This record gives sequence, C-alpha cells and structure tokens, in this order.
Amino acid sequence: MKTYFTVLQSVYKKDNPIFLSQSLQSIAENTVQPYSVVLVKDGILNHELESVISEWQSKLPLKVVGYEKNQGLAYALNYGLQFVETELVARMDSDDICFSDRFEKQIALFEVDSSIEILGVETKFWQEGLRRTIDYEFVKKVQGWEPRIRFNLFSKFLLTSP
Repeated sequence: MKTYFTVLQSVYKKDNPIFLSQSLQSIAENTVQPYSVVLVKDGILNHELESVISEWQSKLPLKVVGYEKNQGLAYALNYGLQFVETELVARMDSDDICFSDRFEKQIALFEVDSSIEILGVETKFWQEGLRRTIDYEFVKKVQGWEPRIRFNLFSKFLLTSP
C-alpha cells in the first residue's frame, strides 16, 4: 500500500493514560503504518499523560502539538489539521483501540473507489464486561468541503480526506 495517511488524535488532562498508551500501541501494531500521528494536547496535561506521550515518541512518528487552555475536541481536531501533511486522515480518540488491519482495509477501499471521501468502521464498545457492537457501513460522497461541514464531521466519522 503506497497511500500515505495521518492519524489525528486529541488528548486532554482528564483522559486515562493507560487508554492513551493502548491506543498508541494499536497504531504501532497495525499492518499499515501512518506517515505521522498528530497528537493535539488540548490544554496542559498531567504528568502521567506526558509520560505516555514521551514514551511513544520514540516508537511512532508522533507530531505533538497543542496549546495551554482546554478548548474542546472540535477545536483541537481543527487545530491539528494544520499539521497534517497527507491527503487522508484517520481519526481516533485517545481511548480508541483499532484492529491490526483497520488502516489496511480502509485504504484499500479508498484505492478502489476514488469517489469515497468519508469512511466509517465497525465500532465495538466495552466497559467492565458489557459489550455491544455498532456496525457502521457508511460511505458518503460529500458535496463541497465547506469549513462548517468539516468542523461538524469530526464528531461523527473516523476517516476523512481533507
């Protein structure tokens, strides 16, 4: 696979450092590696989160950016976009764990059909033994990439091309 993509994540002080580490681990173990991982620090972080980020900087192509005051997820993701150097952006939350072939499967779909601009994935949620699955079989061609549309899409989709 020759398609380059960037993983875009945001982290803030109330995020769980263990979950962040697991999320970054799932990126590192993927069958297709990102060109970069843009990690936006949405405000000042605690020592535990900073330690996780420091540990992963030697293991992943992390580009850590941010600002001092927490602005919220939508702001953080839009801020992070200016540091993305690739056509494709894979969106992950700081507690998301992706299957080892997630990026491979998604990129393959983009390579087969150039009209795809947004692609979702199957999502599995779990918490203390409770498991449920939501299946997203959603592919949509978006007419015009107005800034307002981009802003709203970040809370709904996992992979988009800017």
